[in-house]
Amino acid sequence: MNQKYKVLIILPRNMDFSIEHASSIDLVAYDFARHSVFSAETVVCGMTSGTRLPGIDFVEMPAGMSSRDGVKFCVDLVRRFDPRVIVVHQHIPTAVRLCRAVRDRAIILHRHNYIRHKRLSFFKRIYKSYLLNCLDHFVFVSDSVRDNFTEHFGKLGPKSITIHNFLDFSEWNPNPERRKEIVFAGRCVPEKGVLEAVRALEILKEQTEWRAKFILSRCAEQPDYAETARRLIAHNDKIDVLTEQPFHVVKRTMEHAAIALVPSLWNEPFGRTALEAHAGGAAVISSGRGGLREVSGDFAVYVDPTDVRAFSEAIHGLMHDASARDWYAVSGHRVAHEHFSKSAVLPRYDRLLRLT
Repeated sequence: MNQKYKVLIILPRNMDFSIEHASSIDLVAYDFARHSVFSAETVVCGMTSGTRLPGIDFVEMPAGMSSRDGVKFCVDLVRRFDPRVIVVHQHIPTAVRLCRAVRDRAIILHRHNYIRHKRLSFFKRIYKSYLLNCLDHFVFVSDSVRDNFTEHFGKLGPKSITIHNFLDFSEWNPNPERRKEIVFAGRCVPEKGVLEAVRALEILKEQTEWRAKFILSRCAEQPDYAETARRLIAHNDKIDVLTEQPFHVVKRTMEHAAIALVPSLWNEPFGRTALEAHAGGAAVISSGRGGLREVSGDFAVYVDPTDVRAFSEAIHGLMHDASARDWYAVSGHRVAHEHFSKSAVLPRYDRLLRLT
């Protein structure tokens, strides 16, 4: 491993930079690191419990560290590798503490979701703005997240930029012969709309050709909810379930399934699952909340997942209208490629690294 880098990427503690268990944050950081023009001069610091994601230099952060000890570990890495730019993913305290400890390096905060501010008093918001002002740039995964931030921390707006997540579309191979399969992929938590999707798929019991597949992750986060989902699914023999699968399983499923469901009940900061569905060539049914409409534009069927009848009707409509399925699948793939491929997104990221 080289002893000097231009870019140090720091992942939050308890992420997993592995083939088997990578989170969406790990995958996004990995994509930017390995495809950037600075790839050979980049090192990633994070945690892993399996086979490390390949093709990028990586330093393991010891497990069990507190946030402050993690910052000390990262400061030592700065002294060891002498990077010009430090990109901290997600964790504000780490970014701010590093800014205080390492004053002669540019520090970028790369945020993957909304910054909480509703509980902050006026004075606490002013203080938080003061703390954040030490950072050089803020990268947000969608305009929705950036607009939310600048609405409450307007003075930091000039330091803020949207750089969407992207996929390397050359690695995706949509199958022209689609299975009559409906896929849901995501964390097994209430905000992802798992139960709503299961209830809407009751209509599959009346079908002879169609099936559904649920690829659920992080089932241990809310075990009671996961158990409820399992019980509901058990009453529908048209639904298959996979849990805690590596990304290539999700990818392969998206490349073959006819329809993908993204029924998020919360405001998705970006909606990587929707992008993966478009990349795989599936027709998408989405709640459109948060950044989901940025990803899908006019090329998804939008529905309120809490209205189970309307949700079921949307699924039924696509199941029985092959021309509509094809239009959403082909158009969604084309527009996603135009806006969220590495050639569309990476130059913006690399330009920020050059200017910082």
